[in-house]
Amino acid sequence: MENQNKTVEEMRELPERDSQTQYQMGCRYLTGKDGVCKDSVQAVAWLTKAADQGHPQAQDRLGLCYLRGTGIAVDLEKGATYFAMAARQGDVQAQLHLGCCYNGGIGVPEYKTEAAIWYHRAAVQGNAEAQYLMGQCYETSEGAPQDYTEAAHWYEKAAQQKHTDAHVQLALLYDADNGIPQNPLEFLSHLLKAALLGHKGAEDYLNQHQPDLLPFVRSGKSAMGDVSRYADRAK
Repeated sequence: MENQNKTVEEMRELPERDSQTQYQMGCRYLTGKDGVCKDSVQAVAWLTKAADQGHPQAQDRLGLCYLRGTGIAVDLEKGATYFAMAARQGDVQAQLHLGCCYNGGIGVPEYKTEAAIWYHRAAVQGNAEAQYLMGQCYETSEGAPQDYTEAAHWYEKAAQQKHTDAHVQLALLYDADNGIPQNPLEFLSHLLKAALLGHKGAEDYLNQHQPDLLPFVRSGKSAMGDVSRYADRAK
């Protein structure tokens, strides 16, 4: 943390094996902030120095550079390898990224079960996107046994962090006949929350089926106290 206030010149003079400083230099070159011009090639050079010393955040950032071709040629296998290095050290973003690699066969063989394992590790650390993806795994039976109750559990955790798609998926679960008791109030409540967070599909549904609630959405105000008046009309 103390290195964040140092100038670029001071940071360059720090010991060669100061991986945190190297990581911070890489981030500065990636963003072009804090006294340096944006330079993705320099960013990769500094991130590599830190990553090769085992710095997990640098490994994750470097993995993204390899996947996107930022400052270096695209190399999906190297990207996935750096994600794996960081993920094994408990880096939550790397765990999410590695799960996505296994889910889509990006730099590694497609393996849905392995994807779910890494999503779960990130999800239990509180990552909202990983929690949403765990919900998807349980709902679709890709990587995990189909279990709508577990799906709702993970969607709810993500929704509590204002994940808009999680609100929509919760709404659909409460509307479907899938073993979870149908609940028009919860269905409409989660659609409204998604719309308030800017989800276009949720707002389009409300526009078609519940236009009385749209003034609340457009004003950015919560209408939770009014939802129950319309729940019996939810479809």
